[in-house]
Amino acid sequence: MGSRSIAVVLAGMTIIVLLGLLHVSSANAITVNTSQLNLGTDCNIIQTASFTGELSVPQDTYNVYARLPSRGQTTTVQVYGEEDGSDKCQSIGSITANGDAWTLVGTWSQPDSDFQTIFDLASNGLSNELDANRPSIMLVSKTSPTCVPTTDCDVMVNGEVGAVQPIGTLPNEDSLHIVRPIDPSTDKIVSVTYYVDDEPVYTTPTLQPFDLRYVTDQDQSLSRVILYQSSQRVVLTESVPDTFQDNFWNFLFRIFESNPKIILTILVVIGTSILGAIALGIIHTIQKRRIWRLDHGFLTENYGLITDADRRKAFLREHKLSIIKRCVQGFFGVAGLIVAILLINTYIIQLYKVDGHSMESTYHNGSEQLINIVPVTLAHLAGHDYTPTRGQVVIIRQVFGITDDIQSVDKENQYLIKRVIGLPGDRVVVHSGIITIYNAQYPNGFNPDAGSSWQKTGHADPNGPDVDVTLAKDEIFICGDNRPESIDSRFNGPILTKQIIGLVI
Repeated sequence: MGSRSIAVVLAGMTIIVLLGLLHVSSANAITVNTSQLNLGTDCNIIQTASFTGELSVPQDTYNVYARLPSRGQTTTVQVYGEEDGSDKCQSIGSITANGDAWTLVGTWSQPDSDFQTIFDLASNGLSNELDANRPSIMLVSKTSPTCVPTTDCDVMVNGEVGAVQPIGTLPNEDSLHIVRPIDPSTDKIVSVTYYVDDEPVYTTPTLQPFDLRYVTDQDQSLSRVILYQSSQRVVLTESVPDTFQDNFWNFLFRIFESNPKIILTILVVIGTSILGAIALGIIHTIQKRRIWRLDHGFLTENYGLITDADRRKAFLREHKLSIIKRCVQGFFGVAGLIVAILLINTYIIQLYKVDGHSMESTYHNGSEQLINIVPVTLAHLAGHDYTPTRGQVVIIRQVFGITDDIQSVDKENQYLIKRVIGLPGDRVVVHSGIITIYNAQYPNGFNPDAGSSWQKTGHADPNGPDVDVTLAKDEIFICGDNRPESIDSRFNGPILTKQIIGLVI
């Protein structure tokens, strides 16, 4: 073989080897992406973000709908399904989904009820960074649909229209909200939680009409969230009747319901104090009556010869009365102190324990912080909500639809500690972790973090979500100082000023 032929053969072999290496590299890239989705390679999934959920559904054919996590959001998504234990996935469809309504993706046939089904929603337009808001898919039986999802999946509950809501998932997983609506008439109610302006006020084991004693004015929104045995959640929304009028007795009822232990303690102290005052009054009346009868001759005392025993009896009698008076006075003092402490703890200052890392290194996990409630109390007495200043650290109350499992102050009551970044009327823009505030004073915008007191102790989040939102007159934008570990307004949107409980001292 000539030298030229040998060169051609070697060149051809080199090209083949290079093509093989290129094929291996490309195959490895696809394998990496699909391994993130836990799906088989037949779907050839290469999207940058994906959310996975698992659900056991009865054998049937289902219409599959998708919805994005945030209102106003629009992007193209692909939905896949895989029977647990199978190494292949099935593409259900690709559609342009949004956050304002359910969009039909395609159909899915469940071959066997004994196996779990893994569903995956993937998109280049979504971020799989930590977020409490997740996209959702809904499976509606094609043969006997419970609803036809549009803006909501509407179902009938005791003659009222309710909306089926996706079940919540943990924000520290790439988890997909999955819901399969079930006819409420075939499901069992576990509990019903009643909300006024998205704040829970009370819970009942069965569905009841809304107790309007919890309402203060006609502009408030009411909702009843029904939790069923199947874990399905249905929301009934309603308006306050035009004929509603608040009154003083409703006011007293709300005070007692919102602080039952404190009010009960105060009532016990006041009741006991009244009984003590009555006892003192009776003693004083008996003494005064005896003196009056002596002065008017209705009672005489034959002192005769006063002995040391008589003097001792008189001394002991006066000493006992003095002890009784001091005990009653002491009780009044202690009772007053208890009432003062309760009132201070309710309306002036409270002690909270930080649980989590979203405010590090400004506030550390396990540290205890004093909370100033006076500004909020005074604002409420004046008939309006408290508006904080930029940079203040506030304690806020959780409301329906907001989750923060990464950091909270009180897990039972779901209180959060965050820093105020945006104020009412501000336009807040977040891009690549940098926050810019636009308002009348700064039309060209400014970075609230630059040169701030929390810049040295805080931690930026360059991989966080992009946000562009204008705050209403009763909204603020809050963030944790340790933003990579914080679920806040960047994910859940603004919060209302009425959710503020107090300021961290």
